[in-house]
Amino acid sequence: MTRVMIAVDGSDLDTPLAATAHRLFGADSDYWAVNVQGDVSGALAASTAFPAMYGGSMAGFGMAYPYMSPHPYEVRGATGDDVVDGVETAEERADATAEAVIGDAGISSAEPVAEVGDPPDAILRAAHEHRIDVIVVGDHDRGWWSRLFAPAVGGELIERAEVPILVVSSQAADRAPQE
Repeated sequence: MTRVMIAVDGSDLDTPLAATAHRLFGADSDYWAVNVQGDVSGALAASTAFPAMYGGSMAGFGMAYPYMSPHPYEVRGATGDDVVDGVETAEERADATAEAVIGDAGISSAEPVAEVGDPPDAILRAAHEHRIDVIVVGDHDRGWWSRLFAPAVGGELIERAEVPILVVSSQAADRAPQE
């Protein structure tokens, strides 16, 4: 029996990605849907992708000044706390996202996995803990500028994983028949 981990990120690609994995590996496989949320301890923690952003200018000098930006994966509530849509912690947000994808894709036997931290590290850790045979990850259609500051998780997984990685493009997932 194949043990399949589907890496979801809360995007529109998640449900077609999960449906594609289910179609390819069949109902007899074991499935886990992993979602990773960033962990930020403080309102203005440094970004892991690019530690300082540049903006504004000093009047009359034409110079930009650096400022610390919030973590790119963190979603904060309007009051600055970690409550978003009634879900309080990053782990609870990750679990809710994974659970929603499982339900939307119609994979009744899948188990949600919530992780917090750097996405490639967390996905590989979860895959190791669950003795996964293959990791399925989506490839978003992003430009080079976006990939410069936030490298693709799939690319890093391909470089570091000890198990096969199946990368499903957003176009292929859109064309896949839904179950």
